[in-house]
Amino acid sequence: YKSFNGKQILNGMNLTVRRGETKVIIGRSGVGKSVLLKNIVGLIRPDAGSIKVNGVEVTNLEEREYNKIRMEIGLVFQGGALFDSMTVGENVAFVLNEFMDLDKKTIDDRVADALALVGLKDVQDLMPGQLSGGMRKRVSLARVLCMEPQIILYDEPTSEVDPINLYRRIFGAEFKDPNAGEFKPDPAVMLRKSVLSAVKDERDDLLRNVGAADRARVDQYFTSVRELEQQLGQMLEKPAPAEACVVSKEPGKVELGPTWEVAGKTHDLLAQLVVMALACNQTRVFNLALSTLASNLRKAGTAISFHELTHEEPIDETVGYQPQSTFFMERSMVAFASMLRMLDGVKEGSGTLLDHSLVLATSESNYAKLHTLDSLPILVAGSAGGKWKTGMHINGKGDPTTRVGLTIQQALGMPVGSWGVDANATSRTITEVI
Repeated sequence: YKSFNGKQILNGMNLTVRRGETKVIIGRSGVGKSVLLKNIVGLIRPDAGSIKVNGVEVTNLEEREYNKIRMEIGLVFQGGALFDSMTVGENVAFVLNEFMDLDKKTIDDRVADALALVGLKDVQDLMPGQLSGGMRKRVSLARVLCMEPQIILYDEPTSEVDPINLYRRIFGAEFKDPNAGEFKPDPAVMLRKSVLSAVKDERDDLLRNVGAADRARVDQYFTSVRELEQQLGQMLEKPAPAEACVVSKEPGKVELGPTWEVAGKTHDLLAQLVVMALACNQTRVFNLALSTLASNLRKAGTAISFHELTHEEPIDETVGYQPQSTFFMERSMVAFASMLRMLDGVKEGSGTLLDHSLVLATSESNYAKLHTLDSLPILVAGSAGGKWKTGMHINGKGDPTTRVGLTIQQALGMPVGSWGVDANATSRTITEVI
């Protein structure tokens, strides 16, 4: 159990992970995934309940005793959590230097091996500010691998910044071309489906022999099994043809880094792959972020990042805003427009991929200097197959932004009557656009 400022984040959370198991926790933003991981490693202490690591109750341990447990756990933080004043090598070696009795050569070898494992070589002398967001995350993973822990916790590990890796994830060996003349089911998928069928039979027998209250609980428990059955079933069927699906060649090696010039090119490559994934029916939902929340993007030849500029750049009295910070905001809109053109350039049925999609774009703040949350800029593009009216400007008049989320869900046919929590809870849709 854990709450912040009266808001319950973890409420009776139960989780068991046995040795050798891999488990994935899925949930929308803000439901407590990161909070749970930080409770396990003791960065946050629970309000009530029990946490055991390798059989040891850790909730009430002193810091010195907890540190011994932490040496068995590696946590790859969502944003990397690197020390900006240390080099990459010093960051990776931090735990080894501080908590392990190892000689310098052993530490240097471990650092080099860990960085090589995550695809980074000759970067030990770079500073975190010289790295792209994906590189920072890989350095964070290398730091964990150096510890050789028994347990590794990953906070949002699957976001991708390298176009080559994204291409291979989408169009790799498991990709089934929807326009291929022949289709051969994967034997491995058939085997997994067969195993789940046996589980299904046992589940059905169990449901027939329990009371109504227990049946509801058991049915809820097996929901994930049913969903996996459906997914495997779809993988064994020949995919429907997709005329717009044209798989391009794997992109070549690209430079990755924190400058706007590099990030802009990388964004376009990633956007092209996401658009083709949609056209080939490999996904129906995507999330594309231009940078991390505390953006370290900067112009080539300058040392100060966008995030630093938003706080430190004075407002130009002649124009009424921060010109250098605005450069990044304007280029962000250019990047968004670039992706929309890509979607609009793919013919699908009687329209385009953009016509049949709904794309939500927003920022985490409004007035960058103070990072205020008033009057957040929100854009919606596409018409979701005629379900959303385009070409309109709606003044939110201070209403919660959750009205946009609620309206989108209802426009897409989801049975949602309200959306948001506490002060952001709303049941009012934006009727002008649907």
